[in-house]
Parts: sequence; C-alpha cells; structure tokens
Amino acid sequence: MTIRNVELDDRDAINSLSYQINQDHYENMPGDFRKPDGAGGGWEHWLAFNYDEKGIFLVADDGKSVIGFIAGRVIDSGNTSYLIKKKKLQISTIVVDKQSRGKGIGRDLVESALCAGRKLGATEVFLEVMAYNKKAQKFYEILGFGEFSSKLSMKL
Repeated sequence: MTIRNVELDDRDAINSLSYQINQDHYENMPGDFRKPDGAGGGWEHWLAFNYDEKGIFLVADDGKSVIGFIAGRVIDSGNTSYLIKKKKLQISTIVVDKQSRGKGIGRDLVESALCAGRKLGATEVFLEVMAYNKKAQKFYEILGFGEFSSKLSMKL
C-alpha cells in the first residue's frame, strides 16, 4: 500500500469513498446530513485541498485502487489578544473503504498527513469527530489524540 498525493484519475474512487462517509453521517444524524444521492460527489470540495498551498489531500492506494483518503489544511490560529499564535493542522476528514478497515490504513494516512503538516509549519493537529462515532474516537485516542474542547448543540 502506498500513501500519495491525490491525482485527477482518483476522482471516481474519491466520490465513492465520499459517498460511504456521507451515508454513515446521514444514517447516524439524518437531521443534520442530507441523504446521499448515490452518485458520490464531493470531488470539487475535496480537490480544493489539493490546490490550497496549505492544504493536504492524500490517498491510500493498494496498487489496484484508492482505498482511503485524508484531507486537511494548516491554519493560523491566534490573531487575537487572547490566543497564542500557532500553526495547526486541521484534519477535515479521513475515510477508509469499509472493506479495508482495521488494516492500519487510517493510521498510515494520519501519520502521512502529520508529516506533511509539519513540513507546512504545523506544531499541533486537531479534528472533529461526531459523538456517535465511538470507533473513530477510539482510533484517534490510540493515535494519541485527546479531548481539547467539546462542541455542544441543541435544537431551538
């Protein structure tokens, strides 16, 4: 398996993986996420990370197809009087094909993204994980992530 930068030929695989994560979000949070239309989609959204000078868009390629991806960007935090200025890697999403999970692919994607983030000057990394996604929470804890804050919501 190889972790590499996304290529334009990866479009169909990215759309398929995007559909998987969108379906999971919809099934678990239908009041917040739209039902995927079955066509995949999201390519333009994800490709923007590739064209952003501070963006990261990596894929896991098993030699036959793309079986996972990670997207994020390095942001500057702290342009205020109360925050310490830092560069942080914000991981926007990571998805591994359902048939390929549990084989270390997610870990390899995260480690590669961390390396790319360091090269862009990041000294920290953060991400958001949905409260229902206990498997993802455990995955991130194993990698060394810890809770920094909680994002709370309520219906009006």
